[in-house]
Amino acid sequence: MYRYRTQRVHMLTERMKAQRPRRCKNMLKQFAKGTRRAMAFSDEKVFTLETTVNRQNDRILSQNVGAATAMGNW
Repeated sequence: MYRYRTQRVHMLTERMKAQRPRRCKNMLKQFAKGTRRAMAFSDEKVFTLETTVNRQNDRILSQNVGAATAMGNW
């Protein structure tokens, strides 16, 4: 058995994963045509309703990473 640390990640649904490449390609086309001139990026904190993760103490015991991912909230 190995101990695996929990990790904070964005919760992406299958729909969101499918939309991302389409939106990126659309945005690149707009830049190429000149219809979009500028873009603003924000480094705002991600809002979450979940509890804080203490990676020092919150561990998952498992045989491998795949099983730990299935058991945990990764």
